[in-house]
Amino acid sequence: MEGYSLPYLEAEALIAAMEVLNEQDTNRPMLGVFPRVGRPANLIKIRRMLRRASQVRHTSIGGRAMPVERGVLKEDYYEPCMLKVESHLTAEDLTLFAAADTALRANDVGPLAKSVIASADALTMEIAGVLVDNLNEERHRMMCEALLGTINYRIGEGPNLTVDYGLTALGAPVTPWDNVGATIVADLTRFISEFRAANDKGISPNTVFYGEDLYADYFLGNTEWKEFKKANPEYAIGFLRVAGGRQEADVNGTFTDRVFGLTWIKVEGTYLNLDKTPTKRWPSNKLVFANLGPRGAVPQWSMRVDQLQNPRPDVNVEIKAPVYGDDVKVFQIRAFDNGLPTFMDPQLIMPVEIDPA
Repeated sequence: MEGYSLPYLEAEALIAAMEVLNEQDTNRPMLGVFPRVGRPANLIKIRRMLRRASQVRHTSIGGRAMPVERGVLKEDYYEPCMLKVESHLTAEDLTLFAAADTALRANDVGPLAKSVIASADALTMEIAGVLVDNLNEERHRMMCEALLGTINYRIGEGPNLTVDYGLTALGAPVTPWDNVGATIVADLTRFISEFRAANDKGISPNTVFYGEDLYADYFLGNTEWKEFKKANPEYAIGFLRVAGGRQEADVNGTFTDRVFGLTWIKVEGTYLNLDKTPTKRWPSNKLVFANLGPRGAVPQWSMRVDQLQNPRPDVNVEIKAPVYGDDVKVFQIRAFDNGLPTFMDPQLIMPVEIDPA
């Protein structure tokens, strides 16, 4: 974006630093699940399920068996969530960038000049880190909410908006998982079968999303799970790695601990919700089963790309001319992002509540 040119620190340098930090952000797993896709339109298309029966049924028309349509995909269009974060530079920061700019222009390769340039580069990464952290946290929150079925967001200073993806919920366990007598192993097997029966493609889930307290809250004291571990020690060891977020991966980064044939993606940590209240990124009592293969749900972060506000299919940065704040001249650095979580086929995302809150 066009803005004020600050010696040494340029918008493109900040963007490059932010892209590096984005690649390194392993604390927010959804960023890898929802890759960016640029859309040259003002509104974002959301596919959602309108109607779904609980199981396959058949009827007869003229003596011929016909499958009842189990779900209807509807396409709606929504204004994307517009994200903006801001950072400021102090007089000390400006002095450092000016010194680095002077050293570069003079082709100074002395130890002092190298130290100044290294410090300026480190400050660039620090600023980029603040911007990336705030933008990514909000995007990650919305991605988690989309997998759970409903997102809430604001456009500017307006009211909260809601998108309901119409996801099919799997049947809750007969015995909630907080009961030591719950049939966790049998329930997991049933969830997989029910998922396969409830989607029009007849395919199984290959991924499950879960919260950081799943193992401690439900598996650790469960009677059936204890017996299952005794009978399947190697399987149990793999699940312990899953529960601890320490899954083994091959050289391509693909997780090899596919417990119950599923890749388990753990979502940890907290964030500040729209009311500024600390909230867990993922509720302990919810699992979400999904198929993320080529024929699967295909999650995406769909963002608006246009020449006026978002010329790049990624985060955009501008550096504003100095303004006066508390009688001190300060530069404003703003980073912008936009978009909404979308699914090519939302019928292949199915949440389940394992323990009524």
